[in-house]
Amino acid sequence: MAKARNTDRTNRSAYQLFKKKTWRRCRSFDELNRDIYYLFYKMEIQIDHHTLERAGERGTDENEIRDVINTGSSIPAKHGRLGKAKNYEFRKTRVGKYYEQKRVEVFYTIEGNKMITITVYVFYGKWEEGQ
Repeated sequence: MAKARNTDRTNRSAYQLFKKKTWRRCRSFDELNRDIYYLFYKMEIQIDHHTLERAGERGTDENEIRDVINTGSSIPAKHGRLGKAKNYEFRKTRVGKYYEQKRVEVFYTIEGNKMITITVYVFYGKWEEGQ
């Protein structure tokens, strides 16, 4: 008859294996950013004054910024920051030109238990699915 395993010891070993193998192995940017999001899912999102100013100038708002952070796709960012992007249907005229979609990109950092936005960029055009 097989000897019963100590569950607590097994769980601890699984955690240690996770720490060693998962975080230290080479991972894709999307996998890593997704895991970071799950770890900090309940973090407060603090939208910086600079971000709100740029959002107004560039054609987005606070609700879209929060939506991008919560549901957007990971994008590369520089200087240890994180980035998310999401495409929205636009179908309007902006600055005298008609655009089908707009792409909102938000760059942020994590300090303590807060996600603090750095800036937001908005691009207008047409993107294919998955871009």
